[in-house]
Formats: sequence, C-alpha cells, structure tokens
Amino acid sequence: MKIEAVKATQQQKSVLCNLMELYQYDLSEIEAKDVDDCGLFGYRYLDSYWTEPERYPFLIKVNEKLAGFVLVNQYTYLH
Repeated sequence: MKIEAVKATQQQKSVLCNLMELYQYDLSEIEAKDVDDCGLFGYRYLDSYWTEPERYPFLIKVNEKLAGFVLVNQYTYLH
C-alpha cells in the first residue's frame, strides 16, 4: 500500500474544499453544526492555507487515489 501526503496546489483548493464539507458533515452530529443558507458548512480559514506562512494544505492519496486531507498550522484547538 502506497500512502502519500501531497501539498495541495491553488488549483486543487476546490477538491480540498469538497473534502472539508464531507468532514464537517461527519462531525456535525457531534459538534451540533448546521449548514448555512447555501447548504454548506464552509470553513472560513481555507483560503489562508495558500496565503499565510506556517499553514500547509495536503491531500492524502492511497495507491494513487484521493483518500483525504490534512491542514497543518501552528494553532491548537481544544474544547
């Protein structure tokens, strides 16, 4: 099994955005989040991964197929 983390390009931002929507949908039961008027959860910091230093977007591939994503930054999120 070949697993890769590939830095996402600006052209792949829409792919990462789609994966983020699926991720947020899965978590919406736990976090009690709901969609906006457009039917999207949205992620307000997504653009920052292509404009700010110390933020890194990656797409995860398994055997050359898209399997997920990772967003790396310097912030800590605690409940």
